[in-house]
Amino acid sequence: ALRNLHDMRDTLKVPVALVPATISNNVPGTDFSLGSDTAINAVVSAIDTCKKSADSAKSRVFMIETQGRNCGFLAQMAAIAGGADIVYTQEEGVTLAQMQDDIAHIKELIRTEQRRHFVVVRNEHCSANYDLHFMETLFTEEGKGSFSVRSVKLGHLCQGDYPSPLD
Repeated sequence: ALRNLHDMRDTLKVPVALVPATISNNVPGTDFSLGSDTAINAVVSAIDTCKKSADSAKSRVFMIETQGRNCGFLAQMAAIAGGADIVYTQEEGVTLAQMQDDIAHIKELIRTEQRRHFVVVRNEHCSANYDLHFMETLFTEEGKGSFSVRSVKLGHLCQGDYPSPLD
């Protein structure tokens, strides 16, 4: 729609500017796109809520799936800002061996009583083969006796909030 307006600028005799707006922050030639900071704040809020919920459990892993399509910016930045323990993005990819190593590390930290809960953030397209359901099932099966797993698929909760001051 904006592109059509831009194409009609000569006919309308009105200056037109296109402003990048995507929660993925993946517009070439720009530093930030409108909506990305608000989306990061929404995911960080979800991470904080999951951490509070995990405090009531003996040992728990929360898996949080963000939007972002083929760009891991939202997942990566929210994981850093929210203090997540593990993040899986399409840019880095994810392998079965990597997930098994992460599970072993989580189990060891729980066994030695260094930690009780963990947050895993994943971009919705971090893997063509390992979706949220598969990862939750893998972590649940391999973590039996050590920790429980809960998953949260944020979907459109990453969008539509009131804009942050930066946006």
